[in-house]
Amino acid sequence: FVNASTTSCTTSYPKKRPVFSSNQGATSALSHGTSTLATPKQISARTSCDFPRFYDAIQQKVQQSYVHDEDRQNNTHEETTGLAFLPFDIFGFIDCSIDRINRSFSGPAGDYEGAGRKPEYPVAQRAFYTGFKKLHGIKVETVFLPNGISTLFGPVSARRSDIPVLQMSNLNEFLVRIQLHKQHEYSALGDSIYNINLRCIRSYFKRYVGQPPLTAHERRCNLAIKKARESIEWSYASVSTLFRICSYPHHNRLAKKNPYAIEQLRAAHLLCNIYVCLNGDKSCGHNMICCDPPVLEDYLRL
Repeated sequence: FVNASTTSCTTSYPKKRPVFSSNQGATSALSHGTSTLATPKQISARTSCDFPRFYDAIQQKVQQSYVHDEDRQNNTHEETTGLAFLPFDIFGFIDCSIDRINRSFSGPAGDYEGAGRKPEYPVAQRAFYTGFKKLHGIKVETVFLPNGISTLFGPVSARRSDIPVLQMSNLNEFLVRIQLHKQHEYSALGDSIYNINLRCIRSYFKRYVGQPPLTAHERRCNLAIKKARESIEWSYASVSTLFRICSYPHHNRLAKKNPYAIEQLRAAHLLCNIYVCLNGDKSCGHNMICCDPPVLEDYLRL
């Protein structure tokens, strides 16, 4: 579980900093998610030995055939055969999620009739408001592994898009560093917004302006990979289902009484990983991609 204690939701943009580093407990950030200290050599040894297993599990998933466009009234359906092999060397999926929060510094500045708003109110509203979703919120970046464990960076302000959050986390640089001098280099796969030509962050096949359209094989690859990438969306649903307190804005408070929205969200993701270790992954790792989660003792390094 990635320690992101250096991240804060402030009104100013924090400077770019390395987050996935050895002194922040990233030994198992991409293999088991623990928060113990380790040297860069130990980090590279643990993660690189798990990447091929995760790749094989995802490849088995995309090789399976599945039925879509089913019409039960006419008893017809269309079956799509799986891919022969993955077009990319990927070990997991990356995405960002937004949780709504209560409006910061709302309410009157004093306990008397006619009191005005608090002076911090205008700045606080702009700091956490996202025009894309049209809400106030905090955002986390997660890397979901086929064994059901997810890492976490954040939370940060929801006004930032996914690419600035990726740059803040330095995830691409971290993946490059732990895979130096390896025969195969694996990447995390995200949706189309991550198609920015990074070394260890991949996305679907995409047609650029002035280029020929995608081939039938490329479209088929995109469809199969999107089917497998749905698992990270289910992981977000698992957190909301297990910890409903994260789903209601009035429970996610900042700059108010009991302002524990950031710590509360981090704890929910950690406890969700523990739940997966004890019960098997209901969203992906155990049932969907057939990759067993770690035992709890190994995850927590007890």
